[in-house]
Amino acid sequence: MFTKPLYYRDGSLRDIFIFNTSRDDWAKWAELVNSEYSVEYKYYDTDKTETAIDIANVFAVWDGLSEQYARASINVGGCIVNCFFFVENELDNDIAPKEIHSIEEHNALMHYLLQVSALLQKPVVLTPELTPEEILLIAINGQIQYPKVSP
Repeated sequence: MFTKPLYYRDGSLRDIFIFNTSRDDWAKWAELVNSEYSVEYKYYDTDKTETAIDIANVFAVWDGLSEQYARASINVGGCIVNCFFFVENELDNDIAPKEIHSIEEHNALMHYLLQVSALLQKPVVLTPELTPEEILLIAINGQIQYPKVSP
């Protein structure tokens, strides 16, 4: 049995999912990211960029009270983790495999996944883009687990 490579380069992204999230989860995540990482929170309809995630704005968009859609780019040890705030019940980040150049960058990303998992007390999974059922790794209970695949 083998583990599937994480950062193969086929032009696609890797998704980071936390399922069954609540607004409380999102608020905790935003607080962690804003306090521990360099953040660019960019509004789509303007050139306005902030250095922290405005979680109140995200909630207002979800509630239909605002149309100020935004995305966040988080610098995790040199790798940019993006968040687009699609839906409330699924925290979805993505990374470009081409941004992982060293074991230090990999370790920084693993640290981020473990931090989020510990904070939210939920598994964090890394998958190929748009395939949440194909798990490449899971951060849970302070460990990184790699599912086995047949050769």
